[in-house]
Amino acid sequence: NPVYDRVDFESFVEFCLGREEDRPANALDHLERSLRIEPGFRMALVEYLSFCYQVDDLSGSLAAIDAYLNINPDDQEILIAAANLCLAFHRVEDGIRYAHLALMQRPEDVEPRVIMARFLFAKEMPAEARIHLDAALRSSDASPEAMYCLGRYFLDLGDYYRSRDYFERCLDADPGFYVALRDLQCCYYELGDFADGIDACERLLEADPSDAGSHYNLGLIYQRLGRTRLAVKFFQESVRQDPTFYKAIYMVAEYHYANGEFDEALKHFEEAHRVSAESSEALGRIGGPQALQALSQLTRDARAEIRIEALSALAMSEDERVLP
Repeated sequence: NPVYDRVDFESFVEFCLGREEDRPANALDHLERSLRIEPGFRMALVEYLSFCYQVDDLSGSLAAIDAYLNINPDDQEILIAAANLCLAFHRVEDGIRYAHLALMQRPEDVEPRVIMARFLFAKEMPAEARIHLDAALRSSDASPEAMYCLGRYFLDLGDYYRSRDYFERCLDADPGFYVALRDLQCCYYELGDFADGIDACERLLEADPSDAGSHYNLGLIYQRLGRTRLAVKFFQESVRQDPTFYKAIYMVAEYHYANGEFDEALKHFEEAHRVSAESSEALGRIGGPQALQALSQLTRDARAEIRIEALSALAMSEDERVLP
């Protein structure tokens, strides 16, 4: 019975994914084998592309995409997903191929236009890129996906005003478009619209209370507002939700350092270095355990002076940026 076999195969793949949700490399392997058995298995391909981002590896995804498109050449969503994957992994020529196929089917769509423009800019072909970008800006496509794509384009350029406007239009059309809301709160932060930024973060946390990034972003906003005690609570909650969140651990360490709590600062700087050994920021910040131990021997007056200077530096810091 082909129908029964199909349902059984899909259920088996879903079962395998459920077992491997914390091991994306293993899940990727299951999906790759599933696609070799059935190249037109769309659900498996969509999951496969998602796991490629998690493991930071294209692996055999382009071959799997091409095998699927040989069976389903008109699947616009897969073409755009493939182009976006190539954009993330800097595969310019392959990305242009997928974007071109998407535009052949629906030339009025904004997203493949913008993706094509980005690839052409990467190839140092600004005149050709501008043609596609101008077509995207003139398009009548006002879908949430189109507005988000343009917002993301301007966000990456650092044009926070224009990106904010497109993200807001995206959310007007679809209030549940949480990826746009996450990027919108980045714009609010950069533009100093902290009340709107707090509201955006709180909306994200209503949808997902375990969202470590939004807890962290709230911490950054309250730090900018000078409310460092409240800020550190959000940094700590971010670490509780994601113990490997390097930036949040680092900010907790900075808070303790600024308050003269050198033992706690040392513990968190070392933890930050442990979870991100490739980053020398935490280790360089404390100058090694010996420097921190020497600080603990300072007189009370000297400690107070350092605390005032550190708190001022922390409040004025512009180095940490909100997460995209």
